[in-house]
Amino acid sequence: MTTIFETQFQSYLPKIIDELQSTNKRWKIKGFIDSQEHIYEITNDTKVVSKLIEIILFPLVLEFANSFNCHFFPTQHQNHYPDVSFVHKNTNEKIALNIRAPYISRHEN
Repeated sequence: MTTIFETQFQSYLPKIIDELQSTNKRWKIKGFIDSQEHIYEITNDTKVVSKLIEIILFPLVLEFANSFNCHFFPTQHQNHYPDVSFVHKNTNEKIALNIRAPYISRHEN
């Protein structure tokens, strides 16, 4: 059985995906830039990728919570589960959201 939260979050996913990737399914973020305008390409390091996703997603997740009548509770400590908790204001349904970016090695032969 699908919960209210799941239905609402599924309807919001296209907006989240649109913020992370371009129409050709590539990362919109290409790297970091320093104060001297040197550009550093993003690596596949999962800590870097996870942090970038977190930086992009948190404002969207907060927007989702506000628009779908949920309280939003980010974690108080780094590396604590979950990254975000929601409590639906009407149903009191509690949802934990953990944001992860696993590394998948793809070798071409």
